[in-house]
Amino acid sequence: MNTYTYSADLEEFRFLLENIVQVNVLCHAPAFQNYSLEGFLETIEEAVSFAKEELSLTNRLGDEIGVLFRDGVVVTPAAFREAWEKIVEQKWVGLTAKQKYQGRQLPESVAVAIREVMAASNGALNNLAQQTNEISNLIETFGNEQQKELYCSKLAQGQWTATLSITEPQVEGELLTIRATAKVKGDYSLISGTKIMVAGGDHDLSENILHLVVAKIKDAVEDEAGFGLFLVPKYRLEAGNLVDNNLSTDNLHSTPGNRALPYCDISYGKEGECQGTLLMELDKTKPESVLFQQGLQQQSAVQSMALAAAAHNTVLQAQSNKVLSLDDAMTRDGVFSMQALVEGLRGLIYSSAFYLDCKQLAEGAQKETFTDLTELQIRILKVYASQKGLQVVREAMQLLGELAYSDEYPVEQYYRELLAGSLFGGTNKSNAQELLTQTLAKDEGRLFQTLLEQFQQQDMTSAKTDSLHDAVGIWRDFLGGAIVLFGELKGEEDAEQSNHAKFLLHADRILNLLGDLLLGFQLIVQALAAEKELKKQEVNFFNLQQDALNNPALRKWYNKILLAEYFAVNILSQQEGQIQIILRNSTLAMDALYEGEQL
Repeated sequence: MNTYTYSADLEEFRFLLENIVQVNVLCHAPAFQNYSLEGFLETIEEAVSFAKEELSLTNRLGDEIGVLFRDGVVVTPAAFREAWEKIVEQKWVGLTAKQKYQGRQLPESVAVAIREVMAASNGALNNLAQQTNEISNLIETFGNEQQKELYCSKLAQGQWTATLSITEPQVEGELLTIRATAKVKGDYSLISGTKIMVAGGDHDLSENILHLVVAKIKDAVEDEAGFGLFLVPKYRLEAGNLVDNNLSTDNLHSTPGNRALPYCDISYGKEGECQGTLLMELDKTKPESVLFQQGLQQQSAVQSMALAAAAHNTVLQAQSNKVLSLDDAMTRDGVFSMQALVEGLRGLIYSSAFYLDCKQLAEGAQKETFTDLTELQIRILKVYASQKGLQVVREAMQLLGELAYSDEYPVEQYYRELLAGSLFGGTNKSNAQELLTQTLAKDEGRLFQTLLEQFQQQDMTSAKTDSLHDAVGIWRDFLGGAIVLFGELKGEEDAEQSNHAKFLLHADRILNLLGDLLLGFQLIVQALAAEKELKKQEVNFFNLQQDALNNPALRKWYNKILLAEYFAVNILSQQEGQIQIILRNSTLAMDALYEGEQL
């Protein structure tokens, strides 16, 4: 039996870059003026070829063999070491890193497509590459000249890799309870402590690994303790040579999810002096501003969407290989529902990447607008993409049955990786509560108001088909309900604390409603763009289905129109009940009594 290999729809990438990302606008910016749409598409096509011919061939192998731990040394599969060398050679690490650091300096809007390709073909290696790229950019933004000179080029080229080291045995990234310490000693600090579940914390793929360690500055007064983000290399540079910096790997976790990605427990300074330098001090009242930097937060959403897309693609391959028939109505509905979620999520994530680009390039009021849209949308997508991604993969497993466990259709592997990935960077429940208490509550609901203004800028009156007219009508009704709900939530902010806390019971529902609102909007935007494509080809909109049946080139655009209506009818039209549940603000779960509790 053949092993599954990655494939992608290059026409879909073109559609997204032209209609959702508007990449031609970015090409006018000085940072990207040497690029063009066609040049970007050529780069994406190269990534697809690399993923198909190299990365996807190692993905199943990595899952079967996993990572080994021998005498305190982490050993990856030999095929992974060869694949990483090719990733470095072809410059797939520093996608958005500046060219002066030997990066590709691509816009986020284009890099996100390459990350999707790599995440779908080999999630473990993509995780290392993307994490290294993001940390290189973090140093370029906040580091001093010495730090930039030492680290940025090596990271952007993939010569060294990097990882974020936050979680400790007693906490899940809660800044005020961090026990790792950093004691200032001249121009460096002595790092001491233990971190757990550090993704890519140790391996044999690169000659050095840079750890971004969150630590308490030891000299600070206890009640006013400062916290910092420190650059701590596995091997530090002394007199031009790399010497041991006393980082030790205490344990390698065998996760049921991404078995080829080493999750390590790391001790700093246990057997000698461990040196690090301060990258930045952290604001203990708002740690997410750094610890969950938007680029890293987006990484989780991209991974979820990519695995969902791979699962959908696997089902289509099974249909093409005639092991799955679409003649059955329920099977056909399942495949179409998967497509709606995948294409909607992809568009949302690409638009978020576009907002990141605009945020970096804009000034004044426009910069604030894109900052708001980025913060709100990425916060929602961190959770929403993992939930909907799991829904897609579960549907694929049901459709394929026992074939989902085979090498040819490895959907079960996607499910494990998606499930495990959703637990890192904060659980879905904690992120949903932070959306409610921090993001939506900021500046009297300014971010939600910015989103409404963004919706208003989209002209939906040009819809030509009945399907799209119906989708727009249902979406607008749903938007009205969401506005009423948000008004109630905003009113509760000034009410008694106990009343406001009750809404936290529904944080998951509220996040999913906002996610559905965004995804429905995204599918409508894509459907409107599809109608424009059909208009260029002078189709008869009153006989569109027959024309699409006779002309395969029209089917993609025809289906995009149907996807918008499908999601509106099957999802949005049913959500009024969810809104009423939230507005009723039932406290039954809080009223229940458990052993040891008293009224």
